[in-house]
Amino acid sequence: MPTTVKNDFKKPALLAARAADDKKAEDIKVYYIGENSSLADYAVIATADSAPQLEAVADGVAHSLKEEGLYRLHSEGGRSDSWRVLDYGGFIMHVVTNTAREFYGLDRIYHFGREIRWEARAAASAAKPAPAKKAAPKKTTVKKAAARKPAVKKPAVRRGAAKAGAARKSR
Repeated sequence: MPTTVKNDFKKPALLAARAADDKKAEDIKVYYIGENSSLADYAVIATADSAPQLEAVADGVAHSLKEEGLYRLHSEGGRSDSWRVLDYGGFIMHVVTNTAREFYGLDRIYHFGREIRWEARAAASAAKPAPAKKAAPKKTTVKKAAARKPAVKKPAVRRGAAKAGAARKSR
């Protein structure tokens, strides 16, 4: 299992920001705080609109980083509906509701850090022109005649005879 040096956490921090963006998180910021903090080199803050989205963003980030072989060291706020903190050693991820972000002033806490620019996946792929696709030839559909089973003739039963037989038996 490859080990990641603390200074090599820019790429995973940006991957976490993109994973949060994939789950429709808003106002995602990545800060380099390594020069002034002994806790981590990067801080990522993402805003979720609701408690279910908050959980989805945190799970999405954890899943994306796990695919890259990077596992969470610690997490806080498992029962909280407004804030989750994911600690990956070299970077810290805050997933918060807008109310909590404003109340605690997370952006002011990391004011000493330098904001890192990042691109969402959709924006990154939009920068590269997609190769032109050739129009597929139209296929004509031919309806096949449905195969029919031969009709089976049922023996005819006389209604009058059937009623007469039933009447005799009931006497």
